[in-house]
Amino acid sequence: MEKRNTEQKELECKRFVLICEICGLYYSGFILILEAMMTTCESGHVSTQQADFYEELISIQSAYKERLGEEELFPKPDKEQALERIKKGIPLIKFDEIRIKGETIKGILDDVCNILIKYELCKEEDIKQLKTDGFDKLKSAALVPDNEMDVLTAFVFTMAERIILGSIADKLRDSIDDSRWLRGYCPMCGNKPQMARLQKEDGKRFLQCGICSTQWQFMRIKCIYCGTEDQNDLRFFWADDDSPYRVDFCRKCKGYIKTIDERKCQEGGEINLFIEDLSTAYLDILAVEQGYQTSRGDKTGGGSIQAMQ
Repeated sequence: MEKRNTEQKELECKRFVLICEICGLYYSGFILILEAMMTTCESGHVSTQQADFYEELISIQSAYKERLGEEELFPKPDKEQALERIKKGIPLIKFDEIRIKGETIKGILDDVCNILIKYELCKEEDIKQLKTDGFDKLKSAALVPDNEMDVLTAFVFTMAERIILGSIADKLRDSIDDSRWLRGYCPMCGNKPQMARLQKEDGKRFLQCGICSTQWQFMRIKCIYCGTEDQNDLRFFWADDDSPYRVDFCRKCKGYIKTIDERKCQEGGEINLFIEDLSTAYLDILAVEQGYQTSRGDKTGGGSIQAMQ
């Protein structure tokens, strides 16, 4: 029995590492404390600590987005400028025009680091080092984690990116006519989608950005990655017959995206695709184990964020 429990725990740890890699949440020192977070329950599922960790991250994002809602982070383009960029397939947000206070960046850094310490997700000396020089990296780096950035900084940076770009996107929503976009990357920030939904009323397909949470319309029969419209290459599998969750995948490029069909959902309650994405990580595992991959987090472009002192 002890051996089986140990093997089960090791399997859960390996799978959670895979989930974190898929979601862009894998960072230095994490493997050392997986056992603490991944204590298995009698049912064989992971503990609620993982959910608590994500919940606190979401709370931080919500608090900062509300605070930043009153600040002028980005000059809003007029309708003609927005339409021209949309026609050319250029995302609305120009990264080198973003302006944010240095104290805000520092606050995000401190708050995210405090959560990592609370859940013992990295060594304390790593956090101290990040707090020492991480602010300079964050305020001067391109708004895209790169290969030269250590993974811990990249994780915190991604959280800052979600908060900042999400706040800007909220203010630019009315500048987007998503029926004119129909591309496989976000019309706001250029990121790939994290998940898709089929609209309850008419079955239209919408994608949601994995960073700024913008949603936009996309063709039902088309790969979001390679663009193929060959129905022989475009396939999907359901979680089970009664489930609203499915995985759309492309046999040509081996890309996949999870989808929730709202027509199969129960009435009532707003669907949050960020939460749905986390709660369906088992589908990511199935897709990856079958040789498919996701490109969430990739961008079509980048730029420098300007921190105001």
